[in-house]
Amino acid sequence: MHITIFSEARSPYLVINVLTGVAIIVFLLYPVLAGHPGGVAPVECVHVTTHGGECSTCGLTRSFAEMARGNYTSAAMLNRNGPLIFGFFVIQLFMRAFFGYLYYRGSGPVTRPDAGKPAAGHGSIVGANARNVAGLGIPADTGKPDPGPENTGGGRLRAIIMTDAFLSLALFVFCFRYLIVFWQ
Repeated sequence: MHITIFSEARSPYLVINVLTGVAIIVFLLYPVLAGHPGGVAPVECVHVTTHGGECSTCGLTRSFAEMARGNYTSAAMLNRNGPLIFGFFVIQLFMRAFFGYLYYRGSGPVTRPDAGKPAAGHGSIVGANARNVAGLGIPADTGKPDPGPENTGGGRLRAIIMTDAFLSLALFVFCFRYLIVFWQ
């Protein structure tokens, strides 16, 4: 089976990565490009009107606008969570590009440059495990490619997606920890 650039680019994972990246760019640029005085539309917080005090998200949009302009001190004064949450989205933008690239590069068939040669470690358990740690889908007992689904890069792609999901979740919990109210 011949895989073209177009069939690889239609992968749901890559489509989601591209759409998420575009959404993050729009989200980060909106406060700067909003066209209102000061770059941000004035919105009255419901929490302020009902409880009389600021909530944890008051000033967050203004903080984002200041971060996008490079005014880090004023961004932190507007909302202490602003720089951390802004950082989450910036890091996510780079993660979308990085993991999308890894996925795209890993979606082709796995080839072995040492096909026909003895296995690493001469068939030992250590050699077998060392070759399959990264999910390369290379069998340890023969010099031939494995005919299973992992030879198409399935194990490698699964590892990329799982690593992306784990790192994104951990980053989300770290950056939004002050806004997640059930443990406060």
